[in-house]
Amino acid sequence: MEAYVEVEEPTTYEKIKFIVNTVVHELKTKPQISVGILGMMVFKIIQVGNTQFGTVFVSDVFEKMGKTEEEAEDYLSEQALISPIVSIVVTVITAYFSDRMQLWKLLSIIGVISIAVYTLMLNDIYTNHYQRITIKYDIGFLGITGLLTGVKIIC
Repeated sequence: MEAYVEVEEPTTYEKIKFIVNTVVHELKTKPQISVGILGMMVFKIIQVGNTQFGTVFVSDVFEKMGKTEEEAEDYLSEQALISPIVSIVVTVITAYFSDRMQLWKLLSIIGVISIAVYTLMLNDIYTNHYQRITIKYDIGFLGITGLLTGVKIIC
């Protein structure tokens, strides 16, 4: 005759405590996970802000320049056409380096480049006092869009 031993099911509190302890342990022992999570959060915020702000900004500047709404839409369409091309190039480069470097180093490099192109874009905005758009804005906008896609791939 076999004896059966009943095993108590862990309570919800115990399950949550186990999950939290496991997550904290992994974050402490593997810093690249923390860097990846933080990097992804920052880039998501930038992506939403950049996309929403860019559309409103371009429309406003084109209006101040005396151009029509259709011209602003054409400009935004061109950026929307070029952005995926830039994203493909950045994704290929990021994928190449993701096999050859540690994740946190790659994200740090992408972060520094992102700050540089974003600064270039903001410099154009402030220098021209919201009156016109130059190539610096385009490089910044397309650069940050491409870099965000690269981060999505490695995170």
